[in-house]
Amino acid sequence: MTKLTLTKTFAVDIEKADEERTLTAIASTDNPDRDHDVLKADGWDLKNFKNNPVLLWGHQSSELPIGTVTDIKQEGNKLVFKARFPKAGVSQKADEVYGLYKDGILRAFSVRFTSTDYKQNKEGGLTFEKAELLEISAVTVPANAEALVQSVKQLKEESEEDMADTQAKKEEKVLTMEEVEAKIKEMTENIEKNATEKANALFEDTKKEYEETIKEQRKALEELNKTLNELKEAEKARKEAEEKAKEQEKKDMGKMTKAPAVIEKHTDETRTKDFMKAMLERDYVGLKDLSEGTDKYGGYLVPNEFRNQVLQIMGDGGVARREGTVINMSGDTLNIPRLDTKTAVSWTAESGTISSGTPEFGTVTLTAKKAALIVPVTSELFEDSAVNLQQILAGMFAEKLAEAEDTQAFTGDGTVFTGILEESDINTVTMGTGDTGFANVALDDLFNLIAAVKQSVARNGKFFMHRTIWSTVKNMTDTNGNYVFNPTDQTLLGYPVVFSDDMNSISDTAISTVFMGFGDLRNIYIGDRRRISIALADQATVGSTNLYEQDMLALRVTERIGIAIALPQAFAVLKTAAA
Repeated sequence: MTKLTLTKTFAVDIEKADEERTLTAIASTDNPDRDHDVLKADGWDLKNFKNNPVLLWGHQSSELPIGTVTDIKQEGNKLVFKARFPKAGVSQKADEVYGLYKDGILRAFSVRFTSTDYKQNKEGGLTFEKAELLEISAVTVPANAEALVQSVKQLKEESEEDMADTQAKKEEKVLTMEEVEAKIKEMTENIEKNATEKANALFEDTKKEYEETIKEQRKALEELNKTLNELKEAEKARKEAEEKAKEQEKKDMGKMTKAPAVIEKHTDETRTKDFMKAMLERDYVGLKDLSEGTDKYGGYLVPNEFRNQVLQIMGDGGVARREGTVINMSGDTLNIPRLDTKTAVSWTAESGTISSGTPEFGTVTLTAKKAALIVPVTSELFEDSAVNLQQILAGMFAEKLAEAEDTQAFTGDGTVFTGILEESDINTVTMGTGDTGFANVALDDLFNLIAAVKQSVARNGKFFMHRTIWSTVKNMTDTNGNYVFNPTDQTLLGYPVVFSDDMNSISDTAISTVFMGFGDLRNIYIGDRRRISIALADQATVGSTNLYEQDMLALRVTERIGIAIALPQAFAVLKTAAA
């Protein structure tokens, strides 16, 4: 007997929709459907299906599943299963389908199965004694192609070979133009054959049914012709678009000054190396192609790949850039509003007047300024292909630029930027009388430092100091000579500790001198123009080094950044007593 592969769509009762995004569905399969077919509930073969029980959408096996089928089993004359959908957010499609079922908008599932054990029943349909379940899909209603195949299937007395050919049409897929044309030809031949030969040979009481089948086939043929015309129009539009794209590509290639092979070689991996080589060889055409442009100081903006590498190293090594808030700037000035005072809550009687308060807003202004660095290098370093020049230069630039940023963020005196220690509105805690040296720091001083800032700030607070001060603090002992703090833990009183070489070291001890701080370092704002430029010189004298005489080159590196302390009150500093 010919093996049939069919799809059947059932309206279902959603018995349960629980919090685990699981639907319990009951599909009645032991009663004749609209095609008079009967699927025996006790004839289901579920073994292979349970090995991969995926839930599809619309039998689209080429797309990702929308869920899984669990607890599938026979209960009486019903095939019962649970459709479990993934967690919300995993699949947008699954979320949409689950919501439609849960709201009662979707109420159908479709089973796809194969069978070789079937026979014609007295209703004119087929009774499937045994069926192997292939997959279950969530569906709306059967597609036109499926409706067409279901009507074709009603020719129950066709030979087994004809039934196999008919079944091939049940495959739900996106048809190509050639497949549509083939189906039109095939269906046209079958329609005429069925209309003239088969209908006359059928019993008189079933002739009307077959005439309806022919009518449906002709309607489906019209739909296929319509689809074919749409495919032809789409193919025509695609070819026209391809021709236009080719013409435009030819025009664009004609405008280029470099051959495609030259441009192709500048990949992300070699762009920086080629940029440095072009600079050394004074290849200004190559520099224009490889750089991100020029700046007003006569340098070339380095490739984005090299710039990002420098910024990453700066973020790893620089305290201010790592702990602070980095804001990209599109211009040289950026004004950022801040809330200086908040409105107050008032308590009043039932009929009393509610007082109002007005919040006050301030402004943090980031003004980008130029930071410059001159790095002498040998010509051999540029010319040696075995040297990772990009890594060496990125490390040199990043280290020095990060040091410059940290100096301005912590101890800037206002000449360029004003740092934390020089802000006039910062909270200052002075050690007790007689505590005139850094080594006199006590546990009470640390508590006072934390208490000097608001609780909302202290939640994200960190201590910051020089490493030598940290050593002094960690060596604190109680009256019994035991260490107050765990020597291996880089925290104080539960707060992290950040080291900065720009803070005073133990050797800088003096009266009335700040040497430690506490606060939310995110209030260090760094405005970054994200532009690093390089210029090359070989005729100048850098310090006492004559570049020409010593066959050396000098790279002038510049960046433009702005630094501001967004909220000085977010910090407190500890200083020694005057006497």
